[in-house]
Amino acid sequence: MRVVLAGDLEEDRSRLKRELQAKGAKVGSVVTPDTAALFAGRHAKHSKTEKAEELGVPVLGIAELRRLLETGSLEAAIEAPEPAPDHTPFPPIPIAPRIGEYVAYHPDGSVRCRGPRVDGLSHGEWTYFHPNEQPSSTVHYVRGLREGPSVGFYADGTKQWEGAYAGGHQHGAWDYWYASGAWKQRYIYDELGKTHGPYVWDQEDGSPRARGAFWHGSRDGEWEWHGEPKHERMIRGHHRGQNHGHDAAWFPGGQLAYSRHWKMGERVGEWLEHWPDGSAKLKHTYVDGVLHGEQRSWDEAGNETVTVWVEGLRQSVRDDEVLHAKVVAKVNGTRDEYRKRDAIADAVDYAESGPYLVWLWRTGKLELEAIPELWDGLRYKPFTPADVFTFLKNVQASALEKAYCEHLPAWPRELDALVCHAYDADPAAFEDWRSLSEPAKRGMAFVLARAGAPRDAWAELLAPAFDALVTRHVREYGLGERIWWWVDGELQEAHLYERRAEKQHRREPLPRFYELIEMFGDRDAWAKAVLRATMKHTKKEHRVPWESARDGLPLATRKQLLSLLDQSGYEPIVEDVFLEIRDDDATFLEELAIAAQRGRGKIVALCAAKKRLDAGERVSDALLDAIELDVGSYSHQWIDQTINRLPFEDIKHDPAYVDSIIDFREMRKGFTSATLAYEVFERLPAEQQRAKLEGVLDSQYGKSAAVPFLGLVEDPALWRRGIEAVESADDQSERASVGLAMLPDAALPNLVEALATAKKKMKPVWQRAIYGMLARMSDAGVSWDPALDAQLRTDLPIDRYQYEYGRSALAKVVHRLPVERAEPVLLRMLDPRRVTGFARAMRFVASHPTEAVLRQAMRGLLAIERDVPSNTDIELGLRALDEKRALIKWLLRNGAGATFERTFENVVGHQDWPKLKKELEDEGVETAFWQCH
Repeated sequence: MRVVLAGDLEEDRSRLKRELQAKGAKVGSVVTPDTAALFAGRHAKHSKTEKAEELGVPVLGIAELRRLLETGSLEAAIEAPEPAPDHTPFPPIPIAPRIGEYVAYHPDGSVRCRGPRVDGLSHGEWTYFHPNEQPSSTVHYVRGLREGPSVGFYADGTKQWEGAYAGGHQHGAWDYWYASGAWKQRYIYDELGKTHGPYVWDQEDGSPRARGAFWHGSRDGEWEWHGEPKHERMIRGHHRGQNHGHDAAWFPGGQLAYSRHWKMGERVGEWLEHWPDGSAKLKHTYVDGVLHGEQRSWDEAGNETVTVWVEGLRQSVRDDEVLHAKVVAKVNGTRDEYRKRDAIADAVDYAESGPYLVWLWRTGKLELEAIPELWDGLRYKPFTPADVFTFLKNVQASALEKAYCEHLPAWPRELDALVCHAYDADPAAFEDWRSLSEPAKRGMAFVLARAGAPRDAWAELLAPAFDALVTRHVREYGLGERIWWWVDGELQEAHLYERRAEKQHRREPLPRFYELIEMFGDRDAWAKAVLRATMKHTKKEHRVPWESARDGLPLATRKQLLSLLDQSGYEPIVEDVFLEIRDDDATFLEELAIAAQRGRGKIVALCAAKKRLDAGERVSDALLDAIELDVGSYSHQWIDQTINRLPFEDIKHDPAYVDSIIDFREMRKGFTSATLAYEVFERLPAEQQRAKLEGVLDSQYGKSAAVPFLGLVEDPALWRRGIEAVESADDQSERASVGLAMLPDAALPNLVEALATAKKKMKPVWQRAIYGMLARMSDAGVSWDPALDAQLRTDLPIDRYQYEYGRSALAKVVHRLPVERAEPVLLRMLDPRRVTGFARAMRFVASHPTEAVLRQAMRGLLAIERDVPSNTDIELGLRALDEKRALIKWLLRNGAGATFERTFENVVGHQDWPKLKKELEDEGVETAFWQCH
């Protein structure tokens, strides 16, 4: 008997080898045809497990290795052991029907909830019950999402709450009542389920408990509370989530507990605190957000402590000359910006770092005007508008040139933010701004322009920076996305661009972008200058800045366009250039595409073909030849983004709901840059489609580029040629596997045959292709031979990255199987001897939670706990189960240990986890990890 060991087997490999040899086994390191078994632990190389799969050698785990050492028999090790007897009875789990009424029960056997399902989704009115069989709530669902009126009740039938849902979110007014029947409070929700509008909360006797308002999920305006545990009354001002205004509280009896003041999130004014007996506890003053003056505090015995602060810095720090010398030496002694910042951070507390910088500057110890790396630490600190103006008068031109600037050259973002806020606080401090140096004066003009000052006050100063702005815009592929701007008189961080999902999130200028440009020059001059800079940049860098060149492209000549195309890659924005930004006719585009270097004009060719087809004209053979069938790489964002937009975290893991919104007949969405290619190819006459595909398949290189388009042609011979092209090219890309999955259903036997004869490194490609095709067939309502269910596996030696590309399709297929076919598939997947495959299969259990599947899954979790490589799949699988709490409780009763502690807590929720542990402790159940704590 010859065996091979691979990966981390949790014990000393030399000792394991000696023990196996003592049992009569030969231990090797290479899998060969005479190998009896491969024992693979964590991190076993895929090459070994793949070789074992190819040769039919059993791939076993640590548990089987232990049994071999115990019994000396490989047959006994391979044979699945009888599961250990359960310590406690398995919990009764109601089976959720795909269609019809679903009923779940409380632990005592009473009904917990009841309602109809359609296609595995809650649909219609559901009723939830208290253990005394009184309704606890009624909720309306529309295909898994809460929709319409909803009402909740206490156990005695008294109304507890009432409101409505829209698209899964709470929407409109929601009212709540006390158990006595007295009205309690009201929230109002916007269309995204965020609190918005007035908020009212009353005591049970009808007196006020709280009053306030929300602004899209944030507190806004003045809030007032009554009857808090420590305070009989509290008030606090807010402005869209920031503390703003008076903040105070009073002890029972009316004694002031504290009084504070805020201004847009900054502490200001005198702050007071008192002990409950009225004696002083703390007194200090904030100026511009930092402590200033004496900070006096008293303990309950009346003992006083005094700390002196000067503009946010302790006097003791100000007096420490040794510290200052050390800090200054560190800052001036390094060119590394992070070390400069660390020198300040290591010297004082975080809250004092800004004030410390200001003090070092004011005392002349640190010449901050020459150190742009530290400028971001000056904002919001005791750097007054007058200080800022002084700073600007002395700022060094070399420092301005050295700092990174997002918009105006020689005007860095940190300095821009500092000046904007200082000017917003006190414009009068900058009245003498024309006395500044030229770079600072230009920056000040830039601030005034955004603040709404008359154009004649700043236009002359900004105009000379026009060419530099153009150069920066082109060279940096656009300007900074965010900029400080006065909007309706209020200083805020505004956006210059938007990113549109339908444009692959490319940046497109907003109107404010052109408001910015027109501060420096007119739009026509801007377009001409951008084109000149684009041509110069492209010639030098051999790369086209298409996004930043968009304003100049309508002016480009045929010769200039050819020059740009010949230096271009295959950027999707080229499609926008010739279909939206420019207004060329089909003839011009066709000539341009054909004249471009081979392949460089392929997107232009698609644009020309679209215009021909839109006009009802034929695409010429020359133009067809210029079109290249290259869809680019494949992206799963069309799946992930759809799931991420779901309203509740639990719904995102519900396989029934995810199944209902992901349609694999739309697989081509993943080819994000190929929309135009598909649109053109579909509209071509059949003979041109076939000719194009045959031409690609006959080419020397890139034959598999035809595969994503083969499904549009009814030609089995071409399908087979595409399959052969993928295999011969060893194309393991997702483009190949998804393209194969998009072949017509009739090609399924060809994929199965290709899998059977494929080289080992190509098997994952065919496996993913089969999953994708079956998923697409599932969504089309097309059945397949049940014998193919054997292809549904999670234990293949596919690395995590590749497996994730096929998992979504596999989940669809398993979910759509009828239960009589799905149960054996899941039982086969949930083999604890194949730990990775078992963990992956846990994601699918909630699709068919039959008693047999749940039993095997839960017992398997107990068996693999020591060997499980990752808890992610297990956690997500458990979260999707309706009876997750009861199942986790059973697992803990039966010995589940520390490996799953965090997983279980995440699944049941951090608030419910202590309750569940307490229930088990009351039953006398203790686990290893509780004892460790």
